[in-house]
Amino acid sequence: MMSGQELFCSDLIVFRITCTMDPGVISTNARMRQDQQSCPTCKIPRPLRSKHCRQLNRCIARFDHYCPAFANAIAWKSQSMFLITLISSIIGHISFIRITSQVEFPPAI
Repeated sequence: MMSGQELFCSDLIVFRITCTMDPGVISTNARMRQDQQSCPTCKIPRPLRSKHCRQLNRCIARFDHYCPAFANAIAWKSQSMFLITLISSIIGHISFIRITSQVEFPPAI
């Protein structure tokens, strides 16, 4: 089992990876196909289920949402790391609560 410090460090590492990874930005040199529409904001062809992210000012493939905590869009490339970050954070919080609830404090004088 991981110690509290190891769990916290691994949580920070996964958080950092999620913040800095490419969520699935659509390249500007993509070719237009019949099943695609053009983005009205950036004028590039975008596949189905993609959306223009106002915060990043780019079109993102299979866009889910923009997360201000990560300062990044959550989409098809970053979704798995986002879920890993959430799960490791929940495990870390549960471990912290279990550890701190077992601590006995000396009686007050």
